[in-house]
Formats: sequence, C-alpha cells, structure tokens
Amino acid sequence: MFIDARSVDPDKVLEAELCVVGGGAAGITLAKECLNDSFRVILLESGGLKYDKETQALSAGEVAGHDYYPLVTARLRLLGGSTNHWNGFCLPLDASDFEEREWVKDSGWPFGRSHLEPFYQRAQPICKLGLYRYDYQDWEAEEKKHGQAPFPMATHRFITTVGQSSHVGAEAVKAFASVGREAAKFGEIYRQELEHAPSIQTYLYANVVEVETNESASEVRRVRVACLNGNRFWIKAKLFVLATCAIQNARLLLLSNRRQPTGLGNQHDLVGRYFMEHPTIPGAGQLMVSDPSLSRGIYERHLREGTRLTCLIAPAPAAQRKDKLLNCSIRLHQDPEGLVAIRAFKRIAHRLRGNDVSGDLSKDLIKVVADMDGVARHIYRRVWHKASEFETAELYKLTYSAEQAPNPSSRVSLSDEKDALDQPRAKLEWRLTESDLRNARVVLQNLGEELGRISVGRVKVELADEDETLSKSFAGSWHHMGTTRMSADPKKGVVDKNCRVHGIGNLFIASSSTFPTSGHANPTLTIVALTVRLADHLKKLL
Repeated sequence: MFIDARSVDPDKVLEAELCVVGGGAAGITLAKECLNDSFRVILLESGGLKYDKETQALSAGEVAGHDYYPLVTARLRLLGGSTNHWNGFCLPLDASDFEEREWVKDSGWPFGRSHLEPFYQRAQPICKLGLYRYDYQDWEAEEKKHGQAPFPMATHRFITTVGQSSHVGAEAVKAFASVGREAAKFGEIYRQELEHAPSIQTYLYANVVEVETNESASEVRRVRVACLNGNRFWIKAKLFVLATCAIQNARLLLLSNRRQPTGLGNQHDLVGRYFMEHPTIPGAGQLMVSDPSLSRGIYERHLREGTRLTCLIAPAPAAQRKDKLLNCSIRLHQDPEGLVAIRAFKRIAHRLRGNDVSGDLSKDLIKVVADMDGVARHIYRRVWHKASEFETAELYKLTYSAEQAPNPSSRVSLSDEKDALDQPRAKLEWRLTESDLRNARVVLQNLGEELGRISVGRVKVELADEDETLSKSFAGSWHHMGTTRMSADPKKGVVDKNCRVHGIGNLFIASSSTFPTSGHANPTLTIVALTVRLADHLKKLL
C-alpha cells in the first residue's frame, strides 16, 4: 500500500515491527524479502513515484577536498532511488576484496566471499540479471562458438573478468510501459508488489530527520518523519534499518545527537569517515591495435545465453600482491577519433546507394584518402570475416577504474548550511591518497608492457607526471561507499558483521555505506546480496 506522508495526522505515532528508511535498491529488496511474512513493515521513501525538484533539493550539500559532482545530482530521491539512473552493470566483489591485505591499510571484511556467495546467487534475479556466472571459464566455450577470445595475456599478470548488465525482459516491459531503459529500475519493476502487499505500508514524501533512542542510546525508540508541507509524525518499531546512501546514512546518524553529542554510533569518530568512490580515468590511455585479426568484440557488451556480458581486464591477484596494487579494471571503448575515415566512408557509401550526389563529398573523400589502409581493413573484415563494428575499429580508449584505498580523511560531515527541513546539509570531502595515484600509473604501464609482449598493440598512457595534476584526472563513478563501515571491532567500524550499529540493539544499516573496502565492482549487486542476508537475520529476530 502507498500512502502520502503529507496526509498523515500531525504528531501521530505509527507502529510496525520493522521500519525501513529509504526506498532504493536496499530498502525495496528488504521489503520484498518480507512480502510473505506476517509482521508489519513500514517503508519510508523521501520522494514520490516521480522525480520532483523540491524533494531532490534535500540532497544538496557542500563539496570540499577533491573535485566531485554536485551532491544534489549524485543520488535520486524517488521510489527506486538511484536505480532510476542506473546503467545496470553488475559483478560481485572478488575474493581478495574481502581479505586483509597488508599493503592496503584498514582492509578486510568480517567474513569472506564464500560466506556471501549464496546471497549473491539470491540477489541475481532481484537485479534482473542472467545466469550466475562471473568466471570467464564459465563462458569460454560459448565465446569460442562465436569466435571470441580475450587477449592471450599471462594469467599471473592480467585476467579477464566478466560483468553482466541488468535488463528487464519482454514481459516486464509489457507490464511496465514506463520502463524506458534496459536496466531494472527497482521502483518500477517492484511497484505493484509493494502496492498490493498487505503487510507493507510504503509512505511517500517521508523524510526521516531524527533517530530517537532511550536515555542510554542502547535502543532506538522511534524515528521522526518530516514532510516538506510542514507535517511531522513518528514511526515506532521493534527493529529499524537505515537503507539510504552512504552520504545520507552518515548524515542521519550525525544529526541524531540528542543522546550522544557526536551522533549515534560515533563513539570512536568513525561515522562519515572512509567515504569511498571508484576513482576513474575515462581517457587513461589508448590502445593502437597491431594485429587486426585478433578478436576484440568480447570487450563490448554482447549477448550470450540470454545474459548481457562485458569483459574487463584486471590485474591478477598475484600481480596485486607482487606490486602492492589496489584492485582495479580496464575497459576498452571505441575511440571516435580513430574511426574518422571509416565513418566518412560509410557516409559516402550511404549517399551513393541512395543516388544522392547533390552535396559536396570532398571533405569526406579527403578523410578516406588520409586513412586508406584503415578503410581497406574495415571493408575486408566486414565483408569476408563478418566482424562486428567494434572489431573493425583500430584505436581504443582505455577507461581505468579502481577501488579507493580506505582513508579516514575522506569523509562526510555536517555543513553549516541547512535544508528546507531546517536540517544541516551534508558536507563531502573526497580525498585520495598516494596509493590511489601510484596504482593508475603502475597498472597502465604493466598493461602496456603485456600487450606489447604478446603483439596485441601499443598502449599510449595519457597520465600526467605530477601527482597533483594526476589527481585532477580522476572522476567519480557515482558509487558512494564507506562512512558506516563494517568491522567486528567497534573501534574500527560503525556496524558489526550483521550490519547492526555497534552499541544499539535494534538499529541496522543496509547500504554500501557498510563496505570496509570497495573492490572495482559496481556496488549494486553486493548491496542487494548484503540486504538479502540482513533480511534473513532480521526475520529470525522478529
């Protein structure tokens, strides 16, 4: 059932067994996992079913440190959260991402990848993904049938890793005509389930502004909900889950400082710290291919057995240990500048086929003549080898994306500026370290050496020499992690292995804000897997 929070009686106290704050991927997954249970669930979503500017403005905040996107654009406030502008790319974290690595300070999860494996499998259909296969070996035979193979790199240096893209099937598209993208928007594909679930009440335009505890701050009693029309009321429950993003989860804990002056769960000054992104360099280098006969279509998105795949290049675990590297990946993209002559040739051919010779063809002819060899190779491979458009390109851009070294100085705190609900806005200080900067150089240099060794081609690395200049090359990937990190030791984390806030018996967090380290994988699949795991735990408690 959907209820407009603006219509609730002022100062009313609503009750449920479970209160979930946030209607994005985590909050909707948690609600879905409780669909067949008898206990009552209240799901609180800041926005409505559609985007609205006034609600979105609540996400605005201050940015300091490294250049970052305006916070008002970095997350969406409507049902489904940021899955509404999600590109759908998913893969699990690697086994090494969960391990304590002596060269990565503050690394290590309270459990390993094998523990999370069954929850990853359950998360797969929720994210509308295909077969649960992320090892390249699982796809190798199928790829060979289509004449595809990764570059033959030394496996102790680089590996091929497989990612999948979420997509809604024909049946879902028919049922939800508003689904405009292939990626699964949680608020649309699960809207009917939430709307008709008898035990779940979803309140829209409901903004939580305070988590109220007992005198000792050992238990949450209720949360305060505020609406932009001035209405305010309370939610009382047995268990509470914060399922917003890394910035807003930290902000809400810091705002809830009535019993603990520094904020809930912040006895050791960890709430908001260790904010992580995936530092990305879209134009980190170029690959000029030497051997045009090599298959390269495996590195673009392609369909195998109903599953949309994209292969990435990543440093092998052995190479990470040897060179003390952070986990990262390299993606190949067609370089538009490298296709100038081919595109000019296509325009000429298209006009000639239509007997259209009215315009001036001289500019395109000059471009074709300037790269006759490239055009000839393109025609030969397209006609005789049936190669894809991707494979006929000779120049590729390399996109570098990495985990961020855990850094307590990279953090979320409260700003002096207030929002429309009279609450301090968030302040983000995204700060990279020397290891983040070094990593990009070493990995790209190693990749260039390896591709040259096997005669794939030459890599031109396009990074500045000075660290200060290099740091300006990094962009974020819109992936917010950390800020309420997980650790068995309260002095090293905000939540325990069950995602319960240390010291508070009934407050949990479902979000990438709990990640101790980020790996290079997009976080959504891991968020959903952790939420499914949390749902099992909460149902046992209830």
